[in-house]
Amino acid sequence: MSRRLAPLALFLIAACSAESAVAKDEPNAVEASTQAKKEYVVPEIVEDPLANLLPEDKNEVFKLEWADLLPPGEDEIIAKQYAQLFAGGIAEGSADDLATQIGTFNTVDILDGHKIKIGGFTVPFEYGRDAKVTEFLLVPYYGACLHQPPPPPNQTIHVKTDKPMKLRDLAQAVWVEGYVSTSSSYTDLANTAYTLTLTHMEVYDY
Repeated sequence: MSRRLAPLALFLIAACSAESAVAKDEPNAVEASTQAKKEYVVPEIVEDPLANLLPEDKNEVFKLEWADLLPPGEDEIIAKQYAQLFAGGIAEGSADDLATQIGTFNTVDILDGHKIKIGGFTVPFEYGRDAKVTEFLLVPYYGACLHQPPPPPNQTIHVKTDKPMKLRDLAQAVWVEGYVSTSSSYTDLANTAYTLTLTHMEVYDY
């Protein structure tokens, strides 16, 4: 073979080898693409359980449980945050624990504007035998924000009223009625994901 033809022959051999390699790899690329398509799952859209229960008339009183204020999947988020909190070295019941509010501001948006009724415990911003308040927090358990950590923001309701009122016994659970709003508020005691304009309050009968 002449020296002029040798480089050309080497080029052709190299080109054929490269083409063969590409052809050999193509099935694997197609297979990987197909596998990726098989593994892709469209996220499931979870409908809130209240969607079919709320009355069409927002002025009709709807009785709620505290769990109804949590959107789907929120329980898992809160559980993970608690685990991370205590994994970080904060002892349960310690001063740091009492001051820590975990959770999110995620809300059940379809509740916005509805008149609801929910039972809980009052936490006033002002104290005193003759103190009258126009706003307070409603929480699901006694001692929250005082002797125990604040509940998550979406488990705390900021209640407001135009008429000043006395909160006589903080250990007494109450029913509150009013129009709920999915608007957040930030207070010295706790942050809240819901606000309620009070229309009626009565003692909770066990």
